[in-house]
Amino acid sequence: MTSSNKSDEIVGTWVAEGSSFENRWVYHAENTLTTYYKNNVYKTYNWSIREVSTPSGLTKRELVLINIENPDDQKNYIIDTQTEKRLILVYNIGVGLSMSTYIRK
Repeated sequence: MTSSNKSDEIVGTWVAEGSSFENRWVYHAENTLTTYYKNNVYKTYNWSIREVSTPSGLTKRELVLINIENPDDQKNYIIDTQTEKRLILVYNIGVGLSMSTYIRK
C-alpha cells in the first residue's frame, strides 16, 4: 500500500481506547483535525504524515499536528500501528515514550 493510501485511511473519527465518544479526534480529508473534549471543539490542527528515518536506518511514519491558532503548538507522533479500525501513536513525554491507542468509530 502506498503512503497516500495510508494517509487517506486516517480520515474519520477516532476515540482513545477507554475514553468516551465525547472526547474524539476527527481527521478531515482536507488535512485538518478537530479535537473534541466533552463534545465541544477543543483544538483544530493541520495534519500531515511524513516518512522519517531512525538513527539505525529504519523508516517510520510520523503524524505531525500543527495547531491552526498557535503554530508553535506542534505535536509529533510516530505511527506504530495503523489499520482500518486501530491507530497506535507513540510520542515523547519528555522522560520517555508513551503510547496511545485509538479506535475508529
